[in-house]
Amino acid sequence: MTSPQALPYRAYLMAYDLDGNRLYDRTRTAFIVHAAALTELAVRGLLGDDNGFPRIVSTQSAQDAVLDALLGEVAAHHRSWKSWLRHHYKQTLSRVEGELESAGAITITGRRLGGRQLVAVPDTTAVKALQGEVTAVLAGEPPAVAVNARDAALALLAVTAAVRHVLPPRQSRRGNGHVGELAAQLDMVASPLGQVIPGLRMTMIAAQGGMGGS
Repeated sequence: MTSPQALPYRAYLMAYDLDGNRLYDRTRTAFIVHAAALTELAVRGLLGDDNGFPRIVSTQSAQDAVLDALLGEVAAHHRSWKSWLRHHYKQTLSRVEGELESAGAITITGRRLGGRQLVAVPDTTAVKALQGEVTAVLAGEPPAVAVNARDAALALLAVTAAVRHVLPPRQSRRGNGHVGELAAQLDMVASPLGQVIPGLRMTMIAAQGGMGGS
């Protein structure tokens, strides 16, 4: 079954480690999936910016359980974009997994030690292709000006969360200037997320109690 194509679902599959048959890092995945959901709402024109605070632009449904739940939360609480990136991320991750499982894009087969879910991806070819697209964007193929907002967001999220398996080899990776170009490209459609997403890195590290993965 085809997996949902909205940004939070793509961000989740991007973060899946095909070699290890698990999420690269569950805590960081939760943050980037949540950021991806906020970005998707902005790209769709359902959220706008009001001096650093998201505002509801349309009462139209997103026709998606994850996005509509987040819209409801934004409507109920007045927080800055930076604050929203740090709130409700665990709930968003749980909802995304539920939707992906219902779509057949992942299977949750049980729990390992520590109560963590065992997640498997039936269609590894599609996930590998998605990850390859993100790697190409980060390598500058195509140039940032030709990258759409959603792909720019995925690339920024991958860098911010240090998703190792999609980062291009160091010798071919562009410098911070290219990442800045991607941020600017995203801001053209979903301002100010291109600028606030990179700031998530320190929040992720703090949430993990250090630099290590989970």
